[in-house]
Formats: sequence, C-alpha cells, structure tokens
Amino acid sequence: MLKLPSFFVIAAYVTVRFTPQDSRALPVELFTKPSDLANFSTFYESIKNSEVRSLIFNIGPFLFQHGEVSEMNKMKWQALCSFLALLFIFLFQPFGTFAASSPAGTSTPGPGTASKAAGTWNAIVSKAKEEGKLVISTSHTPVVRQAVAKGFKDAFGIDIEYIGGGKGAELGKKLMAERQAGIYVQDVYIGGTTTILLALKPAGAIDPLEPALMLPEVRDKKLWIDGDYLWCDRDRTTIVILLMPTAGQSSIINSTLVKPGEIRVFDDLLNPKWNGKIVLNDPTVQGPGLRFVGGTASKVKSWDFMKELAKQKPVINREQRLQVEWIARGKYAIGLGMQTDLPTEFINAGAPIVEIIPEDDFNASAGPNDLALVNKAAHPNAAKLFVNWILSKEGQTILTKASGMASVKTNVATDHLTPARRLDPAKKYFIIDHEDYILKESEYMVKAREIFADYLK
Repeated sequence: MLKLPSFFVIAAYVTVRFTPQDSRALPVELFTKPSDLANFSTFYESIKNSEVRSLIFNIGPFLFQHGEVSEMNKMKWQALCSFLALLFIFLFQPFGTFAASSPAGTSTPGPGTASKAAGTWNAIVSKAKEEGKLVISTSHTPVVRQAVAKGFKDAFGIDIEYIGGGKGAELGKKLMAERQAGIYVQDVYIGGTTTILLALKPAGAIDPLEPALMLPEVRDKKLWIDGDYLWCDRDRTTIVILLMPTAGQSSIINSTLVKPGEIRVFDDLLNPKWNGKIVLNDPTVQGPGLRFVGGTASKVKSWDFMKELAKQKPVINREQRLQVEWIARGKYAIGLGMQTDLPTEFINAGAPIVEIIPEDDFNASAGPNDLALVNKAAHPNAAKLFVNWILSKEGQTILTKASGMASVKTNVATDHLTPARRLDPAKKYFIIDHEDYILKESEYMVKAREIFADYLK
C-alpha cells in the first residue's frame, strides 16, 4: 500500500520551491501537528538531490533556449515542474520512515530558523531511537500505561518500560534507593506531587523541565488552561500537570443505590441514610484520601464538617482498587477520595458507577498525573522526546481518553469525558497539587488521624 504524505507536505514543498534561496525558512504555523515539521524536513532532504527532480527542472531552461515553450512564462513552467516532481515522489517515494514530532519555537522564526530547529529535533529523534527504550516510573493504572506505551511506540518506534503498579511513595523510595546504589536506569516520573516535591526534588533527582520543552504547541502558553504551564512547584521549574480532574479527588456512587441528585452538595453526605455506607481512602497517609479530606476541610468546608462526616462511620482502608470494586458491587453506596483514573476503568467495563462533583467543590487535583524529568536519565533523548509528545495534542488525546480525565491543554477534545470530568469555565478552581498546599499536608494528616481514629484499620 502506498504511504502518501499529508497535504501539508505539498503546501510546504511548494512554499520552499518558490521562495528565494537565501530565505527558505518555513513558518512554524504551517505545521499543525507533531509529525508535520519533521515529516517535511525528511521529505525535502529525500528529494533535493534527486536525479529525477534535477532532470525535470533542468529540462525547462533547455526548452526555453530552443524555443519549444516560448508561449509559457518561467513561473508557469516552474509550477508545472513542481507538480510533476511531487507526482513522481507520491508514486515512488516511501514515506513510512518519517520521525513523528516537530521542533520548537515560540515566535515566528526568521530565515533558516525552522530548518535549523528541524535538524535539532530530528537529531533528538534519531538519538532517542538509538537509545532504544524509555523507562518511566508511574502509578498510572495498567490501562493508561498500555495506551500511552502503544501511542509512543506507534509514533516513534520506541518501547516504554514501566516501573509501576505501586503507590507514589513506594516508587519514590525505589528510585532513591537505586540512585544511592549508583544505579541510573529511570528517565521520567509521573505520579502525585508529594513524592516529587518532598522526596525527589530536594534530593536532586529531578531536572528542570522547561528547557526540554521544544514543540511549538507545547511552548505556546495560549494553548494551556489559564494561559500558562500548570506548575506545581513555587519556583515553576520542575513539575508540570498533565491532566486535571474537575474535583479535588474522585468521589463516586453506585447508581443503583444512590438516586440522581441525592448527593448535590457536601452536606448531603451527612444524611443519616448513608451511615455505614461510605468508603473513604485512608486520609492519614499521603494519597487521594488525604487530598479529599485536607482539601475539602481547608478550602471548601471546615474541620467541623469532617468531624460530622466521621459520625457516618466510613469504612477506611488503603486498597484503592478494592474500594472501587466495593462500590461497583454495591457493598457500599459512596466512595470518597478514590484514585482518579480507577473509576474510569470500571465505568468503561459497564459497572454502575457514576462520578459526582458537589456543586460547592472548587478544588482540583491532577491525581497521579504530575510530570517530571529524572536527573541523570539513562535515555535522555527518549525522555525529551516523550515529555514533548505527551504534552502535545496527540499525546494528550491518548492520555485523556485512556484515563477519562480532562487535558490541561485547550486544543484537546472533551467529548469523550463524562459530565463530571469536564472543566467548568464558570468555576475558579484551586489546584491542590501546588507546593503551597502540599507543604501543609503533614498538618492535615495529623488532624485526619485525630478525627477518624475510631475507623482506622
């Protein structure tokens, strides 16, 4: 089967062909998706010394000299030659080996800028392929990990090896233990803010992220929510948010046990009918349960509200998947502080689970979706390639569809999201992944232990 270039290649080629030789720089705006600029660069290089192209373009002057095409002006002849060259390339040139991403630029490039950037990006792609793989430490669910790995493999032919399945604190300890032993095998960390901010960054295990961002659409802050990168750290250098659920942490109900509208605001959780029917992820350790309790008590309601919630005798443990299974099977009616991407997996499997966002909740959290570059990466070029791809429209689309959570980019579709997961433009969200909040969590942990002591197992 023929592999034809996209329409942009035709437009880009003609643009270059009829631009003066000393200013053949392509406007970045011409390339609308990650593969465009790298594709064009490879395409142009593959034909610029082509004997067929040279033959076509050298026939013109010969015919002019001999009067064979005297009725044609030079520009018309060049246009015809361009068309013939492109037609030949379409029919015989293989396009299956193009790199799948493009280089950076935050402003309109001057002469030569785009071609230079293309060369830089293509060099990174080439070196990343030589490195052969990428190692990511993440607490993403298997469904999300598989979708991201397939997308990256399809785009670049590079495999992702995951160190995953555990909680963020466990993954952080593993990374630090490796480094203390002089072992450097990891490249990217994706997880909750706390581990990155309080353990990895102070130990010098994380590199600044912004210098690695190269794609124009990634660096274009107009394409980000609120018009800027969503940094988690105060110095705005290291940790950036990938996805943004619409609630501080996911809350779910079994739709066969809870009627629509019964949980409209937080106070509805205090209805006596829910006594003994609520599951709460453990709020006395780092994780989604603490984010739910701490964020709700400190930013939306109060600690007195949490004391009232404790009177509902919630079942508390740390088994995140088991908690969602309990709601799915109807053992309990309401789940609070669930891991953000687990409910989507169950909902997609047909479980009677519905996510709920209380109308008075304006907290938002990325859950296990904060991105950081590991210092002394084993595969540094593959790491750079990945962070640009995962923050591009292509990568974000794959990630948001697999996780069921909203992208932090405004150019990514939301029609696949449940209503509860779509960001409300009328709300001003408080992001509880930020360092200003995280540094207070140890205080919130103590309060949670005092309030829910009778129900801890």
